[in-house]
Amino acid sequence: SDGSDDSDYIVDNKITSEPELKSQLISAAAGGDKTTIIFLDEISLVTDNPTFSNLHSLPPNIHLILCLSPTQGGDSDKLYNPDQLSLPTQPDVCCATLTTCYRNNEDIQRYSQHHARYMLGSANETYILSDKTDTGPPPLPGSAHPVVWLHCSQKVYKQCDDILHSMVPTVKTQWEGCSVQGIGTGNVGRSDSGPVVNSSTCAGTEADIVIAIMSGGLYSYEAVSRARQQLYIVTGTDTNRDTVRGL
Repeated sequence: SDGSDDSDYIVDNKITSEPELKSQLISAAAGGDKTTIIFLDEISLVTDNPTFSNLHSLPPNIHLILCLSPTQGGDSDKLYNPDQLSLPTQPDVCCATLTTCYRNNEDIQRYSQHHARYMLGSANETYILSDKTDTGPPPLPGSAHPVVWLHCSQKVYKQCDDILHSMVPTVKTQWEGCSVQGIGTGNVGRSDSGPVVNSSTCAGTEADIVIAIMSGGLYSYEAVSRARQQLYIVTGTDTNRDTVRGL
């Protein structure tokens, strides 16, 4: 944008190829010579050796900032170390691997590493921790355990929504001034955009405290990485045995 109030925004559906992306970019910036900077976040690669070659012939007034997600492909449970991503090396492209975490404190990062390694399969054993330990938020004052596992002696899948809507306000009372997010499965959060969301749609959210109910099968990495300072993991008798064993 040139800073004026008539800035244009691109809203589109899933783009599956570089030529398609190039076409939409040129179309969006057509009819003017003002500088256009386009930021694309959470890009998932569908080829082993991406070159981004189609993007090198864009008009000179179009500049791209591309952020490649470490979670690749259609399956959010497939996690990559940044070093495994094939990044372009052309001279007009500046690439940087961001290895410093600012969202999670160190303990939640370590749990994320454990979750990727033991719950998502051997392909994720190279998941790395942040290269700095003091950039994330501190644990909550008075909390000796930033990651807490609560195992219930009952099934939690069908009661997931009720459990979260009960726990979220209770935790908010305990930790005044902190944001609290409940994440569950099934019908949880399908019609509620408030403090309770579904694990399949939680990407992009984050909170000081996250309550994640793991019911049924193995759990998405996205859900457990939403917490900044405190992560509560809730399981029940209907939770996958491999998940319980991993915890």
